[in-house]
This record gives sequence, structure tokens and C-alpha cells, in this order.
Amino acid sequence: MKHFILIIILIFIFFYGCNILNPNSNELGEIETEYIISDTTGVISTVFHSGESFDMKFTLINNTGEDQVFYHSGPTVIFEIIQADSVLTSSIKGLAWPAVALKGIFKKGKEITDYWRAPNSPLDSQFGTKTILEAGQYKARVRISMGFKYYNAIPSEVKEITITE
Repeated sequence: MKHFILIIILIFIFFYGCNILNPNSNELGEIETEYIISDTTGVISTVFHSGESFDMKFTLINNTGEDQVFYHSGPTVIFEIIQADSVLTSSIKGLAWPAVALKGIFKKGKEITDYWRAPNSPLDSQFGTKTILEAGQYKARVRISMGFKYYNAIPSEVKEITITE
């Protein structure tokens, strides 16, 4: 009888042992996202005056519990200002980069953060031009670059933010 009980215990540990030793072993976390808009002093806001700049900040947080391998080409994310289904300006307006696929590792527990001082693109700054948003309502969107792809996890959904000039 002792051997029978020992065999039952060993079978139980064999099939369920991982969950006994690590109850969260089958629960993979997620790649979380944070997206905020603030004035240039860091105060979170969605109301700005025509001609003012504002900051868009997007963060990916690897809470999966595992390092994530990814391949990308170009920027991690693209920030856009939209009105009436038209992209008025973006963080990549007028820019190009070689389509070389780079491999990266997004370490568990780490963050990747991107910023854009909107509404001017780096090209505007280089040529001394300025994008001015007229008074009205706009959508501020951030898109994770198509090439920035995770194989074991998908970043959580990122909502558009309505801003008013």
C-alpha cells in the first residue's frame, strides 16, 4: 500500500509539479503600454494654444516575465496628429531610413520609452519651419512600428487621445 501511495504522489508531482512549485508558470504577463501628452514643462494636459509645442511620451513595459526577441527597422513608434481622418503631421514626417532589419532583446522588467515634441517633426526643426495647429480638435495617435514585433507577446492596445488647440 505504501508503494501505491508513493506512486500516486509521484504521478501527481510529475503532471502538476510545475504548477505546485510555480503557480504562475502558465500565466505570462504582457507588454504594457503607457501613453501621455503633456505641456513642455511636464504637466499632463490635452488642451494647448495654437502655436504651442507639447510632448507626447510612449512607454512599452515588458511584464511578461521573459526576455522578448524582436526585429525592427526604423523607429520603435510613430507619433501622429490627425484631424478628420487625415494625418497632419508626425514624428517621422519627411524622414527615411534604410530597411535593414535589426535584432533586439527587450529584457524582462525593462522599459522602452519614446518622446516627440509635437507638432514639429525633426525635419521641421532642421529646416527652420514650424507646424502650427489651428484652433480645433485633433486626435493624437501612437503606432507601434510594423517591424517592432514580439514573438511571445503582444503589446496592449493604445488608445488615441483627443487634444484641443
